[in-house]
Amino acid sequence: YISPRDVYSDLKTFVEKLNNPNQQYKVYEFPVPNNAQLASGLFYGRQVHMSMMNHFFNTVVHVKLSPLMAMVSGCPGAGKSTLVHQSLHHFRNRCGLTIEGKFHKFSQQDSVLAYAFDSFFAKLTESSNSVFDSMRHRIKDSIGLDSALFEAIPNLLMFLQQGSTKDITPIFGGIMSNRFEHKLCRLINAISSDEHPLILFLDDLQWADQTTLDLLWMLMLDPSITHFGLLGCYRDNEVDDSHPLMDKLRVIQGRGVNLTTIHVGPIERESVNDLVSDALCLPPRLTRPLSSVVYQKAGGVILFVVRFLKSLKEDGLLYFSMTSRRWMWDLVEIKSKRVSD
Repeated sequence: YISPRDVYSDLKTFVEKLNNPNQQYKVYEFPVPNNAQLASGLFYGRQVHMSMMNHFFNTVVHVKLSPLMAMVSGCPGAGKSTLVHQSLHHFRNRCGLTIEGKFHKFSQQDSVLAYAFDSFFAKLTESSNSVFDSMRHRIKDSIGLDSALFEAIPNLLMFLQQGSTKDITPIFGGIMSNRFEHKLCRLINAISSDEHPLILFLDDLQWADQTTLDLLWMLMLDPSITHFGLLGCYRDNEVDDSHPLMDKLRVIQGRGVNLTTIHVGPIERESVNDLVSDALCLPPRLTRPLSSVVYQKAGGVILFVVRFLKSLKEDGLLYFSMTSRRWMWDLVEIKSKRVSD
């Protein structure tokens, strides 16, 4: 069965058959989906990782310490970002605030933080929630009105409800100037609070520029910032010991900052079977022969598992049988199928 509604439909049919034994009834008349459930963001086999993430967030929420730091590493497609976003969802449900940025290989790296903070304040401004009035006052007291931040983060000015920007001092030396870095540390200190702890999440840090890494170092060593956690993701296949990110992390750890490291590798064979079972709406015992081959071909990397299943469907090796009203597959051909890069 796919849903409780389907179970109810059959139970209702059986009851009607008992009341009218001479009438013919058919079960399984409800529609069976003939599209595999292979949406993005699939989450399997990450219970231990989720527990580590929740422990990190709990520490940020309950322990009034200087900034805390966690790094999530893994190969592309392992599910790092999915793990983080699942965890952040629970954090936000506990009144936590999140600021999120993502680096790209060929984009302007020094604008990532400014854009992340600008998006954050845009959402606060749209919410018009009086809960954040105390934050507004803290920010005004901390950075003042003559701020290097307003040009880089225009929605910050909107949030503070300051009608004009004509008297704001412009940023000299680019967005990521020393003045900007100093003011940003004070801004984060003003945003985070006991009522609303803050997580800054930065994805794909393997492409972060040196200036951004220096700023992260400043944040983590600022003892005045509390109820704040820095959470980063990076591809470990693109980062070696000589990479600037690793250099900076060693320096930060050397200054006594507690760094939580979470490595996201391939999922286990049984987790792949759970994924295949859910995707095809079939019991795990029926999908185990197929999932074993999928596991061997895709190596347990969730993204590759999903892509391989989609390719099987496109090639007709995985198909929905209207006669059997379930998914079927050609296991012999699947075993001989080559996996594309």
